[in-house]
Amino acid sequence: MAMQWIPLESNPEVLNKYAHNLGLPSNWNFIDVFSLDSDVLAMVPQPVAGLVFIYPITPESEAEPFGEQLEKSDDVYFMKQTVSNACGTVAMLHTIGNSLEKLKLKEGSSLLNFFNKSSGASCTPETRAKLMAEDETLTSAHEEAAGEGQTETPSRDTCTNLHFVALLHRSGQLWEMDGRRNGPICHGATTEDQFLLDSAKVMQKYIDRQGKDDVHFSVIALAEGESMFS
Repeated sequence: MAMQWIPLESNPEVLNKYAHNLGLPSNWNFIDVFSLDSDVLAMVPQPVAGLVFIYPITPESEAEPFGEQLEKSDDVYFMKQTVSNACGTVAMLHTIGNSLEKLKLKEGSSLLNFFNKSSGASCTPETRAKLMAEDETLTSAHEEAAGEGQTETPSRDTCTNLHFVALLHRSGQLWEMDGRRNGPICHGATTEDQFLLDSAKVMQKYIDRQGKDDVHFSVIALAEGESMFS
C-alpha cells in the first residue's frame, strides 16, 4: 500500500511554521495572495521566491497542462510525488529548492541537509521522492503541520481533492512544478519583474478551464518580508 500522509491546510501560517522549523530564515514568509489583479499583485512584498497554487482536482484539471512538459531539465530542481496527500510538502520543497541561492537556508538545518542530499543532476526525481518519504524529520514535521490548521484535522485516510503545485522563475523561464506530472512544465520566458503577472496569466487559464462557478482556488507567495495583507 502506498504511503499516505495527512493533508496540509492551504494556510500560510501552517506553511510558515513548518518551513521555519525546518530551516527557512524568518525573513522569508508564505503569504496569501488574494487576487490575480495586477494592482493586488503589485502589493506583494519583493523579492518573491515562488508561488504555491492550490486548485481542486477535477476532470478538467487532469487534462494536459498548458505549457511544455519536459521529461527533465537541468535548469530546475524537480521531484516526483509518490506519497499520497504530500502535495503541500512537495510544492514547498519545489519552491524552496529552486531558490536556495536567494533563501540562504540555516546552516545545519533539516531543509539544507535534505537539499544537499537530493541536489545534483545524478539525483533523479524518483530518488528525491524516495528521500523525502524516508526522511523522518520531514515526515514528522509534515504530520505536526497537518494538525496546525484552522479546520478540523482530517484523518490519514482522507482523499483530499485539493492539489498544490509550485510556480517559479528560474533560468529566465516560468516553470510549473507538479510532482504528479512526469517532469517540469515550462510556460515560456519571464523575468523577476514580470514573474507575478506572467504566473497570474497561467493560473487564470487553469481557473477558466475549470469553470466560472468553481471558487476553490488559492495562491500563496513565498516572499521576503511580512505580509502587506494582514
